[in-house]
Amino acid sequence: MFDSHHWPSPAFGEVPPLSIAEELANAVRRVLNTGPTDRQELTPLLEASRCDLQLRRLGARPGGIEAALAPRSGDRFALLVDTEPRGGWTSVFPALREELARHRLRFRAAHEIGHSFFYDRSGLRPRRFAPNSAAQERWCDRFASALLLPPSVVGTASPTCETLLDLHRRFDVSLQAAARALARVQCERFVAVLVARGRRPPFVRVQWQKSHGTPMDRWWAASELQSVLEDGCRTGTLRLLWPDGPRAASWHGLPGRAQILVVA
Repeated sequence: MFDSHHWPSPAFGEVPPLSIAEELANAVRRVLNTGPTDRQELTPLLEASRCDLQLRRLGARPGGIEAALAPRSGDRFALLVDTEPRGGWTSVFPALREELARHRLRFRAAHEIGHSFFYDRSGLRPRRFAPNSAAQERWCDRFASALLLPPSVVGTASPTCETLLDLHRRFDVSLQAAARALARVQCERFVAVLVARGRRPPFVRVQWQKSHGTPMDRWWAASELQSVLEDGCRTGTLRLLWPDGPRAASWHGLPGRAQILVVA
């Protein structure tokens, strides 16, 4: 559908199906000669999309804007990104701040480049063709995910905690981004990321979980999971309860990150 030799310029006037976001992401990887199992580097992506990256404070800390795309003359964009997470850097373990900033930069930049496909770029200055919307935001999230985590690779991976870690490391994305991608293609599996949330019980709570087909309420409060980080445990299994009955789940503890991965 898209030329594999030139940067695509579809100029969408309305939000296309999410499948088109994945096709377009695949086309961009081909244009950049990024192999299906290779990490998508940010520098060639910015150069090919004619985006000038600028790190700015945009108000992400209190839950405001995380990134923005601004048309410029010469068929270019200023791509502004605020890497600070909601709640500020003090809410993140010092050892993880550099990694989190990089992951947020990579995903937010890819997301904003997704918005560029809703501009007409035939003139000297990009002109918006479609107003922003919740649907467009979801579309750009899917584009960014498919660009950084190729569905062809994620779809053939075994649905395990070890796979989540491998995707996170190999493609240089957050554990949450890897969990979302795995849960999307492994529809029958439940995937979640838990995180330590203070010194009062429950010590560990949900950071992200698959939105559909979740276990019964407060499944994450199971004693086996609540003691994982304190005990320094690495792997284990437990039985979680769904409306249709119990199901085996595996977990992998990451004490150094204060996170636990769960796949069932």
